Amino acid sequence: MCVIIYSKIGTEINENELKEAWETNPDGAGYAVIENNKVNYKKGFMKFKEFLNSFRKYNNKNYEKIVHFRITSKGSTNKRQTHPFKKNNPNITEYTGRKPVYFMNGTISNLTLEKGLNDTATYIRKYRNGIKANQQGINILSQATSCRWAVATPRGIFIPDDFIEEDGLYYSNLNHKYINYYYSIKADPKNYYEYEYSLKEIITNKKLRKQIYKDKTLLNEVEDFIYNVCNNYLCYNCPDCISYAKNIEELEEIINNYK
Repeated sequence: MCVIIYSKIGTEINENELKEAWETNPDGAGYAVIENNKVNYKKGFMKFKEFLNSFRKYNNKNYEKIVHFRITSKGSTNKRQTHPFKKNNPNITEYTGRKPVYFMNGTISNLTLEKGLNDTATYIRKYRNGIKANQQGINILSQATSCRWAVATPRGIFIPDDFIEEDGLYYSNLNHKYINYYYSIKADPKNYYEYEYSLKEIITNKKLRKQIYKDKTLLNEVEDFIYNVCNNYLCYNCPDCISYAKNIEELEEIINNYK
């Protein structure tokens, strides 16, 4: 799933929202800012407090900035797999310079991974040649992979045309905003007590998800949708995924279509 949040000069990202994005995408974070006509990025944050302590000094209206929170779909879960990535040196976790760095939200299927890299890093190393690090280039990457990309360059940060604008910020998806609205499991499988879990808890808590999926009678509404359509994670690969919902009404419509 993952989420990318882009903040222009003149805007900042609420820290509570950063926390929600982390909790929904808990496999590591990174950010990039444009500073003194250079790209400055740090990644490899595996704890939210560490991320926030580093990012906070840039999270104001003076900086153009972009953040990425990851859920693992391809590759390992570790510091090096967090975003962004440089084309020729994807494993470094800090960089200041004039080379572009790339972020992605999505999963690239039918791609053989390079050793130690995920699909994002593998793809830019293999296929970025000839694609410029600008608005047109980022649209090409997004269309070619059915994912949402972003690139930070000394000239600024470029996102595809289909990012979602809300309150002056731009998002690759809005799952972290709307995922907590659904508390739809209320079952008593052993007549001992009542369960009540949120969609967010089910996505981010692998042990809980495994426990629930053992008994399909526990699945209804949103959880039934996840089980039948995605089976594992909300991976952003299909237009019927709730990742595409821009608001509560669209989310309900997508889910109701599968009832």
